[in-house]
Amino acid sequence: MTFRQDYFFTENLTNFSKFYSILLCILLLLQEQASPLALSHRMKSLKSNVAFCFVEGFATIIEIIIVLWDFGARLVTRSETPNLARQMVPQHVGVWGMDSFKSKAHDFLESKLLDDSTLGLWGTSGVGKTRFLFLMIECYANGDSLFRHILPIQDGSVTDTQHCLAVLLKLDWDTMSLFEEHHRAKIISEYLKHDSFLVLLDDVQDKPLDLASIGLPMPLGGRRKLIVTSRSQVGCSRAGCTVANTIEMKGLDDEDAWNLFKYNAGVEITEADVEVHKIAKEMVSACEGMPRAISAIGLGMAGSTLCGTNLDDWS
Repeated sequence: MTFRQDYFFTENLTNFSKFYSILLCILLLLQEQASPLALSHRMKSLKSNVAFCFVEGFATIIEIIIVLWDFGARLVTRSETPNLARQMVPQHVGVWGMDSFKSKAHDFLESKLLDDSTLGLWGTSGVGKTRFLFLMIECYANGDSLFRHILPIQDGSVTDTQHCLAVLLKLDWDTMSLFEEHHRAKIISEYLKHDSFLVLLDDVQDKPLDLASIGLPMPLGGRRKLIVTSRSQVGCSRAGCTVANTIEMKGLDDEDAWNLFKYNAGVEITEADVEVHKIAKEMVSACEGMPRAISAIGLGMAGSTLCGTNLDDWS
């Protein structure tokens, strides 16, 4: 197993901190006894000077160790963060009508141009924006991913967003929460600045979005990408999306809507079942292509009809 030589924060290891603190005190006492003034009066030999440098350098190393142990530093594998993202979202199957959006997102994520830093998708509630972000996680949260970190977060306050990032990155939020917002942002930024990452920011509001304030290293671009969803084009624009990298998500076409309904209803409805087919088509049409509504009605019919085509159950 290959381990990445970076540290991130977990639970505090108090006992180790105390041990190294005591050791540091002993070394500092030794350092005081071997101060430059004392050495000039007592020992002039090169050997003594080397000994002093060793003690001073070792004391500095111990101080660094204390800081790292206080934050519970440890090593992580390359695939850990994407796997965590995969575990935190529902697994979606039966996805229809996403091919064109998926193709555009793939081109965007593969691009190494600095201008291709933020992709925005906007549309009315229930059109499938969050479902699309889940699809992106399923596509890219694997060991061969372009990105070391896959970070799905919900738009909210700076503190809430930082908390979400800390959980995904397994940083020590109990300690970080004691700091001011800009200190927490610095911790997150320092951790991410040498890494590739994909941030999936859901439900962005129509207000300016300060990405640096939550801790994202700036500027974005290359292998540091952001995909946002919003109910309006203005929300995407204020998140930094260019016109070329802004996509409007609309309802499913008739074929995709019908297939999604049948999938969730758990039954193959053919035109031979004339009355049931007519009722089901009317249900789908009333949803106006909204995947959330289509899925909900389909699942509801699956429960009430036991995945059958009995006309009495559908009436």
